[in-house]
Amino acid sequence: VKNAFRNGIRTLSIVLILALAIGMALVMLLALKTVDAKIASVKSSVGNTITIVPAGVRGFEGGGALLTDQNANDIKNLDHVTTVTETLSDRLTNGTNTNLNSAIDAGSFGTRQRQSQTSGSNGTNTQRSFTMPIMVTGTNNIDNLASLSVSQLNITSGDKIDPNSPDNVAMIGTSLASKNNLSVDSTFQAYGQDVKVLGIFDTGNNFANAMVIMPLKTLQ
Repeated sequence: VKNAFRNGIRTLSIVLILALAIGMALVMLLALKTVDAKIASVKSSVGNTITIVPAGVRGFEGGGALLTDQNANDIKNLDHVTTVTETLSDRLTNGTNTNLNSAIDAGSFGTRQRQSQTSGSNGTNTQRSFTMPIMVTGTNNIDNLASLSVSQLNITSGDKIDPNSPDNVAMIGTSLASKNNLSVDSTFQAYGQDVKVLGIFDTGNNFANAMVIMPLKTLQ
């Protein structure tokens, strides 16, 4: 004890060196945790998802025949494939195959589709009507957000659909629900049939909040 206090400068230097070493060790530990968290975040977003579509199809353009259940089973049996999510997308249009009104304002860019057409032998111009379609997606895995093209899916009321159900049920976005005055247990028309709203979701994205999600078998 006496030796520790005989030379104050030496003792103070040793204490400072030890404090600096401990402090640097703590900084390195925190830095390591931060780096590990960043690496985990990058790994989670690395492209380990492969999207397979019929040959010739690009979104709603192109041609080709839809993939079959056998195609999906063949993919499931490939080595290193952990999960296969099947989706089917379509567009609902008011007055054609649904009574829903789109929650998306077409704006000047969207209404460019409303072009003048010449018809009749007298060459009269008619205005082609245009209504923003409502995107509807059928899925067999409601928890695969990537397949729904959303980063989050928060249920604001009601429940999630059973993605393997054949019932006429759906989840709708908050914007679409508000636009059409729909709530949980409400019904709307799609493809000439009544569809029950089981849940209302919020994706944090105005475009995605205007879509419909159904079980895959229901949409098929």
